Amino acid sequence: MLLIVNFSTIRDKKIEKTIYQKSINNPKNTIYSTKQKKLLTIVIPKINLEKNIYPINSSLNNLGKNIKILPYSDISTNSFILASHSGNNSNAYFNNITLLNNSDLIYIYLKDNIYTYKVINKHYINKTGYLEITESRINKLILVTCSRTHKDKQLIIISKLVNINKK
Repeated sequence: MLLIVNFSTIRDKKIEKTIYQKSINNPKNTIYSTKQKKLLTIVIPKINLEKNIYPINSSLNNLGKNIKILPYSDISTNSFILASHSGNNSNAYFNNITLLNNSDLIYIYLKDNIYTYKVINKHYINKTGYLEITESRINKLILVTCSRTHKDKQLIIISKLVNINKK
């Protein structure tokens, strides 16, 4: 399966409407709730990160304030693509994800469950405004941030779901 995430057209109303229509037809996928309540919480113990993630239609789901969940995420398949800044600003929540290595654990708290993801791949891609995902996104958590050392690169962390527990 090939998915190309175009960061420059995430605000494209036609694309967002198509994704939204597919999403609302799936009652298990609640990433589009317009309420300001948190959608989920991400916890990355290795870098001491714990941050709420808000629904896609929330004004709080933006890189200027928080970690952003991208419209290509799908709760029903445990698939999430999250983006955040790196650097020295107060909104650089993914500043230390460079420290993550294969087998490190990331937790998603969603409703009554704790989803445990294990890092399986860490690589850089050219910063083109696109993220090409060539493998299945099912049961995957993908983190995206700009490289702190190379302005023309983005860091991609791919992790796979290894466990689901009740809170």
